[in-house]
Amino acid sequence: VSLINLFEALIRLRRLDDARAVLDEFTALQSASQSRRLAGYPFFGEGLLALHTGRLARAAECLERAAQTFEESDIGFRIMALAEAGRAQLALGHPRKALAATRRATDLHRAAGLGYVNGMDAPALWWMHCEALRANGRFDEAQAALERTYGFLLDNARSIRDEGLRRNLLNKRREVRELLAAWVLQARARQLPTPQREAHLHGEASLREPFERLVEAGLRLNELKTEAELREFLVDEVTELSGAERVLLLLVGAEGLQIGGSLLPAGEDEAPLLTAITPWLDEARRTRSARLRHGPELGAGVEPIDQRSCLVVPLIAQRELLGFVYADIEGLYGRFHDGDTQLLAMLAAQAALTLANLRAAAGLERKVEERTAEARAAQTQAEQRAAELAIINSIQQGIAGSLDFQAIIDLVGDKLREVFKSGDMSIDWWDEKASLLHGLYVYEHGVRLHKPPHSPEPGGFNDSLVRRPRVVVVNSQAEQLSLGIPVTPGTDRSRSIAAVPMLAADRLLGYIAIEDHERDHAFGESEVRLLGTVAASMGVALENARLFDETQRLLKETEARAAE
Repeated sequence: VSLINLFEALIRLRRLDDARAVLDEFTALQSASQSRRLAGYPFFGEGLLALHTGRLARAAECLERAAQTFEESDIGFRIMALAEAGRAQLALGHPRKALAATRRATDLHRAAGLGYVNGMDAPALWWMHCEALRANGRFDEAQAALERTYGFLLDNARSIRDEGLRRNLLNKRREVRELLAAWVLQARARQLPTPQREAHLHGEASLREPFERLVEAGLRLNELKTEAELREFLVDEVTELSGAERVLLLLVGAEGLQIGGSLLPAGEDEAPLLTAITPWLDEARRTRSARLRHGPELGAGVEPIDQRSCLVVPLIAQRELLGFVYADIEGLYGRFHDGDTQLLAMLAAQAALTLANLRAAAGLERKVEERTAEARAAQTQAEQRAAELAIINSIQQGIAGSLDFQAIIDLVGDKLREVFKSGDMSIDWWDEKASLLHGLYVYEHGVRLHKPPHSPEPGGFNDSLVRRPRVVVVNSQAEQLSLGIPVTPGTDRSRSIAAVPMLAADRLLGYIAIEDHERDHAFGESEVRLLGTVAASMGVALENARLFDETQRLLKETEARAAE
């Protein structure tokens, strides 16, 4: 059964040589077992391979043979063999033979109660039957078959509560795309109400499921070892999370913008798409923020289902633009909204951080190879970086498992105090709407302090930090005084300070700061880099937690209103 699933996946990917090897392995295993179960599958597989290589007569012959060979226990596979035989006959220009095959298949499905049958794809079966009916001029019957096809597709779509996965169901397979286009065209001709015409676009959606998968993606990002792995993973993850029909990963390199990976419908090319979206990429380069568009504009016969949703998300790590993620979907298969923008922005923030780390590690490896004379120093640097990454990984694993806001703050603060062996650490949260800084985690001399929220003094040092977020390293008390850095009442002035901003989609969330009361110039590049990496991961996690809390609050309000 696993070999069958692998074979059919390889067929969809058009990796036909690999599919042939898997089919040969299945055939040998089935023969050695001397079991009649799935005995028709070698013929079925041969038929599919012949169908995908244009050997239509051979395909029809093998598929008919498969239908005769499958046992009663394999009725679903017999049905699909007949449906695919109908496809082959239709391609050969034999509409009557095609209809005879699909009618036998649909009769078997009716005999099984029109319910779920193992090995059978109901929408694909009835769409093939609809095509055969139309080819024979039986348009009334074809319309009835199309309605039944659409009904089976709706049953499948409604069972999926994750919007991204539901969109993928609707746009990834050729036969589903074809039947949806035919359904909407016919529904418009019959002037069906919009809710009935577009029922596949609406259904119950769960916000928790994509957020849980986003957390899992963050953990898996930490396990990637090469940039090539990251590129493939990111394209797959964007597609899975959003259900996008087209995905482009674009990376900024020495020679300009380069395509790092893509997923497009069969027959489409990357180059024209890149040319079309270049103005949007230029805008994202200037604004450094995600942007969602829908086009063409509504009106003059254009409805939401006729629009394409297009989303551009920049990849930014430590304020450096590394590239862009582009995703789009036709309105026939779904529509992006602000939730998709936030979801992909958070994924992009995590991916950009991983990409920066991987490039730093790759650069270090090249340096070791090229400069053997500096091998000892480079090895020391690599070990230090590995230790930092191990610390970051332990922190990310801790915060990825939590959607509790203060718990994330405390976990990161405690871990950083342990790593730096410091009793002087603070994590401040910036409430932009209220213009208040909240000291959510403040330690001085190993004692936890509780600071009330306060507004930065207009024109002062803290005010400049929230207006223009940046990394700050101050190496002496004299330097602090020259910069006008204030001292919170009830605390001492330290001798060294390092502070890094927490950002989400280039928006300031707060600052992580560490102090040293005994030494000047206490913090170097490695300490600042570690703080910056933790701040980037923490910003993503806190934004997750904030959005989760907001979702829970809205859910409770909705439930309260429903109860009223």
